[in-house]
This record gives sequence, structure tokens and C-alpha cells, in this order.
Amino acid sequence: MYFYSQLTILHTKIENLHSVLFLVNNTTGQIVNAAKTESFAVKVDDIAELDHVSLSPNPTSNTSYLNINLNTSSDVNVNISNNMGQIVASKNYGKLSGLQILPIVADNFSSGIYFVQILVNGKSTVQKLIVE
Repeated sequence: MYFYSQLTILHTKIENLHSVLFLVNNTTGQIVNAAKTESFAVKVDDIAELDHVSLSPNPTSNTSYLNINLNTSSDVNVNISNNMGQIVASKNYGKLSGLQILPIVADNFSSGIYFVQILVNGKSTVQKLIVE
């Protein structure tokens, strides 16, 4: 059994923010995989263009829907990563606005925890998705 964790080191300036994701073996405590992230997640409240984000049903066994409400026309990208940090799906939706319901098809995903990264005009937030 593995668990996912994130370590963030923050200095007084945002330019000095560093974030490392790592996967640890629950039994041995050994770090199995680690990666430095290029972007970091923020709260939905910190993305002015984004009014609401939800993911349902969650858990899912086939398709979940990402519901987002965009205040302005915005570039939207969605990346889905497994618990090893590997991107298993990615889609560029281009410019979107208003309420959007985007399907996340998980039919071919193994059971486990996935991370749905929503990028709105380059700003990122993450939702956890459980696939049964």
C-alpha cells in the first residue's frame, strides 16, 4: 500500500516556492518515487476567473463530471495524474466561459486515487478523484 504526500517549502517571496510530490511505501517507509512540480495548486478562491469547481460522482467506476463555472472567457486545460505523478490523460479545452460540465472518462483507469489538475489561464487547482 502506498500513500501520496506533498512537501512545500515556502520562502518570503512566491518566486521561491518549491513543491515536491512523493510516493511512500506504507509498510517500509521507503520513498518510491518523487518529482518536483512545475506549477502549484491554489485554492479556487485564488483564481479570479473561476467561480466554482466540483467533481461528481466521486468515487466513480466509469465517468465523473468536472463542473466548472468561469466568470470570463478563459483558457482551460485538464491533466489527470495517477498516484505516481504520471499524467494518464490530458485535454486542452481552449477558451471556455460560463458553466461547463466536462466528462472525465475513467473506464480504462485502474482502481486508485487520481489527481485532476484544472488549469485556468495558467493558474492551477487540483481535485482528488477516486476510481473504484
